[in-house]
Amino acid sequence: YSRMSWTLTAISAVGFVTVAVYAAVATLGWRHSDLRCGPEITVLHIAVGISALAYSIQLGFDSVAAQALWWKISFAASTAVPVLWLIFVAQYVSHSQWVTPGRVGLLAVEPLLVAFAVATNGSHGLVWAIPPGATAVAGSGLDAVLGPLY
Repeated sequence: YSRMSWTLTAISAVGFVTVAVYAAVATLGWRHSDLRCGPEITVLHIAVGISALAYSIQLGFDSVAAQALWWKISFAASTAVPVLWLIFVAQYVSHSQWVTPGRVGLLAVEPLLVAFAVATNGSHGLVWAIPPGATAVAGSGLDAVLGPLY
C-alpha cells in the first residue's frame, strides 16, 4: 500500500516563497530583455525556479514513488543551471563573442545526457538508487544511494 497524499510542510512553504523570488527575477529579466543579460538572467532563473518548485512539491509527499518522480524533475531541471550560469557570466563580463551557437550546443550535450540518464534511471540506476524498504516522510527528502553519474 502506497500513500500519495501531499501536505504543505514548512520546508515546502519556504521553497514556494523562494520560487516566487525566482519568478520575480525572471519576470524582471523578461521585461528588460532588451538590456544586457536580460534574456540570460530570465532563462537561468526559470531553470532554477523549475528545479526549486519540483523540489518543494517533492518535500510535501509521503510516498517514495511520488518523491522520486518530483526529484527526477528537480534534478533534470538543475542540470542546465551550470551552462546557463556560464552563458550569463560570459554576457555579463562582455565576452558575448564567446557565446556562439556551436559552443552553446556543445555545452548543452552534458546536461541533455544527464537529463536523459535521470529520465531512464529506473532501468540502470547510474544516477541514484533507492534502497529496498526506503520510506518517505513529508518534509524530508529521500535517502537515496547516489550513483556514478550523480
